[in-house]
Formats: sequence, structure tokens, C-alpha cells
Amino acid sequence: MRYSSIFALGERGDATAIPALEALLKSDDLSIEMVPMIKGQIAKLKRGPGKKPEAADAGEAGEESSGDAVIGKRLERLEKMLQEMSDRLKNIEERLPQKK
Repeated sequence: MRYSSIFALGERGDATAIPALEALLKSDDLSIEMVPMIKGQIAKLKRGPGKKPEAADAGEAGEESSGDAVIGKRLERLEKMLQEMSDRLKNIEERLPQKK
């Protein structure tokens, strides 16, 4: 939900969302990947609608300013997490007593 909300604010192009996004950056419950994504949306709002990222913004936000790159990274992370959980579950199942 957070990701969708943050991207929606950036896509709206309404610069009045900048203070809210900046306040969100100061919160303590953000995951590591959210910080650059929020910074990218702030940079996008500061540029204005339809403008390409400048070198300073691109350096600050990295690939996070590109929606496709963010989605790709998130999918890779989810696939990795799913594989890890699957491996853990398999390990747990192997340790369980056999059903009769």
C-alpha cells in the first residue's frame, strides 16, 4: 500500500505532496529500499510534470526514478524472498515426524 501511495503522489504531479513525502522520510519505520524511492518521487515532483531527470536528480535517486527499474528490483527481491521461504519451509518439513 505504501509503495502504491508514494507512486500515486509522484504520478499526480502535485508539488503540494512534497512536504508529506519529506515527513515520511523522517519516520523510523521505512525499509531500506523505500528511502531512495521516496527521494526519487520528491525529485520528480520538484522537476514538474513531463520533464526528464537531471543529472543531480538521477544521481540522488539512482535507478529509483524509473518506475520500470523499481518494479524490476521489487520483483527480483520478491522472487528471492519467495525462494528463501520455500527453502526454509522444505527444511522445516524435513524435520517434522513422518505422518502415519
